[in-house]
Amino acid sequence: MTLYLSALAKQLSGQQVGADVAITSVSIDSRALQAGDVYIAIKGHQHDGHAFLAEIERAGASAAIIEASSASQLTIPHLIVTDTRTALAQLANLWRQQMPACTVIGITGSNGKTTVKEMTAAVMGDASSVLYTQGNLNNAIGVPLTLLRLTQAHHYAVIEMGANHPGEIAFVNTCAQADIVLINNAANAHLAGFGDVAGVAKAKGEIISTLKSDGIVILNRDDAYFDYWQTLAGNRKILSFGLHNQADIRAEHIQTSLQAQQFMTSFDLINAPHRYHCTIALAGQHNVLNALAACAAGLAAGIPIATIITRLKQVSPVKGRLHALVGRHGQLIIDDTYNANADSLAAALNVLQHCPGLPWLVLGAFGELGPTSAEQHYELGLQIKKSGVNRLFAVGDDCQHTVAAFGEGALYCHDHGELIKQLNNALTGQETLLIKGSRSQKMEQIVASLVENFRT
Repeated sequence: MTLYLSALAKQLSGQQVGADVAITSVSIDSRALQAGDVYIAIKGHQHDGHAFLAEIERAGASAAIIEASSASQLTIPHLIVTDTRTALAQLANLWRQQMPACTVIGITGSNGKTTVKEMTAAVMGDASSVLYTQGNLNNAIGVPLTLLRLTQAHHYAVIEMGANHPGEIAFVNTCAQADIVLINNAANAHLAGFGDVAGVAKAKGEIISTLKSDGIVILNRDDAYFDYWQTLAGNRKILSFGLHNQADIRAEHIQTSLQAQQFMTSFDLINAPHRYHCTIALAGQHNVLNALAACAAGLAAGIPIATIITRLKQVSPVKGRLHALVGRHGQLIIDDTYNANADSLAAALNVLQHCPGLPWLVLGAFGELGPTSAEQHYELGLQIKKSGVNRLFAVGDDCQHTVAAFGEGALYCHDHGELIKQLNNALTGQETLLIKGSRSQKMEQIVASLVENFRT
């Protein structure tokens, strides 16, 4: 399957200069560009891709897509457009249209969407037939880049869709043209961009508003915004999941245990009138909900329930998501450093409560909470104390409020170096440490200081 520069020029009313080049591979990174790639110059917050046009010519780019101000710098064929981000998305959309047989599943939510994405990809089949989002490529740049990796061999594409401002999910799903969409939940995340949880729920609902009329909607029956999203779905088919007794796919008898430094959770999966016993190598009720979501996606795509259950059992923990490790002193380390908000902290604390050893929490400040960040961090301290945590070690400016709310047994550290020193002085090997924080706090560095051969 091949697209040409001229086709994109027509879609975007762009100006084509030079030969009509076939677009078979794309790069937005001059350092990773391979000979024959079409280079798209993206203007970012810190770097402008137009500054590297000489480098991409030397590296053998077959063509480039640029904005008008840099046109005079190129000798290779190129397309001049008004906005290169729009061009990237439109190219991805054209690429997607060439793969009508591929079922695209779009996944969004405040918590757990990466885990649901991994579970759903596993449910759909092996890597040769399933394309899925790598890393955190879930935004207006990452989603188009993921779609541009589609080939005729892919039967399914599982696309994670994140957002930090209104309109972003609508933009990426218009690009992806999903057949099935899934909203995992709405919670206190990215409030700086959305204002409140209602704003978050509205943004997540954009994935439904941009869904084709015959698409399938998968919703969390337990979420406070289920009714709102159900209204948005209109006449589209809905599958629900959750612990609510009216959910289409639900769970009962949930039990989590730690077996040889590996979390295991068993439960009964109910898809009335049938009941199935399931086991996943992940901890906590929230991961059961994630498994139910992935099950719903699999059923929507026509995967047999027995196959879904077998494939869910084979899913490994996502790095940085309640990953059980052994510390240098022999204690259990729970690495939950991938990201954080109040709801995901509550889920992690619930897991910590059921672990052996003294419950300790190492916390990095949460980001993107908006003007009430200090107050929210204070509330976190009360929540942590109530959960039964024995000691709290915290870093990041707003965590001073968390430490104040927790009281005796809490220690605020000004930086990672101080935090690591205080931890090493206090640890005896009898503790279980939950380590959590926003990505900006880089709490994986704390895990690395406590676990042999840990790679950040």
